[in-house]
Amino acid sequence: MSVFQNLYKKAEEAVQNNDKINGLIYSAKAKMVKLKDNEDEIGTLIRQLNLMIRMVKAYFNGEYRSFSYKTIVMFVFSLVYFITPVDFIPDFIPGLGFTDDLSILYMVIKSFSQDIEKYQAYEDSLN
Repeated sequence: MSVFQNLYKKAEEAVQNNDKINGLIYSAKAKMVKLKDNEDEIGTLIRQLNLMIRMVKAYFNGEYRSFSYKTIVMFVFSLVYFITPVDFIPDFIPGLGFTDDLSILYMVIKSFSQDIEKYQAYEDSLN
């Protein structure tokens, strides 16, 4: 089983378990703190990641479900990959360690940008 298949399976399992989702969200937020040292483009990605985390949380709280099962699984997959220390480029390598994590997040964010924009509009309507 490839790394991606294994992580996708973990994402599917996590989607079925609120405790795993809460642990995933906590771990993703903790890892984001480490990324805050990088500047501009990382800042944009961190804002998008925060939005994605809020989307996952809203989905599992039952507050917002206007996207597909595939979308939620891919969001969870990207969060699982983000927090997994064993990936293509180990996180401890200075300057490169988070490259693959950020690439996966960027790919998912770009692939599901319409869902993200709709959720952003939903959040904006609450304020």
